[in-house]
This record gives sequence, C-alpha cells and structure tokens, in this order.
Amino acid sequence: MKTIVCFGDSNTWGYHPGSGQRIPYHMRWTGMLQGLLGDDYLVCEEGMNARTTGFDDPAEPGRNGLSYLEACLLTKMPADLLIIMLGTNDTKIHLGQTAFSISKCIGQLIAKAQNPMYGSDGRPPEILVVSPIKIGDRIGESCFGDCFDERSVRIAKELAPRYREMAELYGCHYMDAAQAAEPSPIDQLHMDEAGHAMLAHAFYKRVKEIIG
Repeated sequence: MKTIVCFGDSNTWGYHPGSGQRIPYHMRWTGMLQGLLGDDYLVCEEGMNARTTGFDDPAEPGRNGLSYLEACLLTKMPADLLIIMLGTNDTKIHLGQTAFSISKCIGQLIAKAQNPMYGSDGRPPEILVVSPIKIGDRIGESCFGDCFDERSVRIAKELAPRYREMAELYGCHYMDAAQAAEPSPIDQLHMDEAGHAMLAHAFYKRVKEIIG
C-alpha cells in the first residue's frame, strides 16, 4: 500500500463556503482521491483551517505548518508522497508577507520533508508542491474581508511561478491548483463540492504520474 500525506489548510480540511461546516469526507478532494485511487493507496488528510506555510499568526495560534510538519510525517511514515498545498493564509493582511517570503517558507517545508527517515527503503518521500487556488477578486466584500484584501489577491496570483521555481530547485514535482479549481463566489476563498471534485481528478492524474 502506498501512503500519500495531504498537508494543507482549510481547502484540504474541507471548509464549506456557504455554511462554514466541514464538507463530508466522500465529497472532499482527499476523500474523492482515495476513492479514485482505490485500496492500494492510503490518502492521509492533514488539513487545518488557517494553517500557514511557516508563519505564526497571533490571531490564530498553532497554525504554523513548518512547526508541525515533522510531527505529521513522524506519525504517517513511511510516506511515498507528500502533497503540500499551503500559502493562502500567508497572504492575510495582518501577516504582511510577500510572494517571495511565502515561497521561501515552502522551500523550508520541502527541505524538512526531504529526510530519508520519512520515506521507504532509505529514500525520502516524493514531494508534490501545489500552488493554491486563487483568491476571488471580491474577497473584501465577503465574510473574510477583514483578513484578506486586494493585495492578498495579487500575492496569491504571484505564488504559482515562485512555487514552480522552488519545486525545480529542490527536485520536487509541481502543480498549480488554480488550473483545476477556483473559489466559490459565496466567500471568494473556499472551494465548493464541484471544486473539490475537479481538484481530486487533477490530483489523481498527478499521483499516478509520480508514484504509479
């Protein structure tokens, strides 16, 4: 059985853009990916609302992805593939980050994960770096308008090329989630069930390419 660890934020956790509740497992992209792959794979969902790549958020403590990644991988090892899809929350107004600083944190996540102890047969897990879906242009009018603004929208759009560069630098795989799904018009930030389905099929294709 091949183990896939999905390390992400609320769009991995399954935050519903209308209700704020959690989308049922079989309708989240992780659950759908498990169904598409079948019993020869184990998809481990590691999503957390408001998780950042590597920044402490004073408004929502305990969301630093870099601080938690080691514990995550230690509990899931041996992992064949680690999917990292983070960065949206790093664009929050009060964190004041840039596409450059966010991508540097992605590099730190990759470096930490590229440890042979986390993989199989003395090899580190394969890593798929994923630039997140875009933030809707009307985010300021949504319920998340206090956290995200037009600068957040711009920075989120700048992440894709920088993440690709990081993936190439560290010899990882890359995928742009914005090419497969988009945020719901309801809250301009989270995918609805249709978005999860589209993303699940995009991930299925990449997973089969990477680990067969």
